[in-house]
Amino acid sequence: MHRLPRAITFTFRNPFAGLFTASRREQHLTLYILREVRRGRLLADVLADPYVVNRTTEEQRKRLLDRPELVEAIGEKAIADLRNAVDSARVAAGAR
Repeated sequence: MHRLPRAITFTFRNPFAGLFTASRREQHLTLYILREVRRGRLLADVLADPYVVNRTTEEQRKRLLDRPELVEAIGEKAIADLRNAVDSARVAAGAR
């Protein structure tokens, strides 16, 4: 009995796909950093965590800081901190 040849299928994988998408590791690290910063920790402390340091190089940590979701979250926190400082200064100035 003769078998018919199997159909040949080709899968095309874009060789540039990895250049424009974040790896799962980067996604997990980004979520971790976001969660910790939102809990009130300083960004420098979070980046010095063994969880982050053991999974990244210094260059990768710098690259993480370019991720839009981190920039947005850190910016929002910085603005909120500045507003609180200004409000506290106003209250202190009004109390004098």
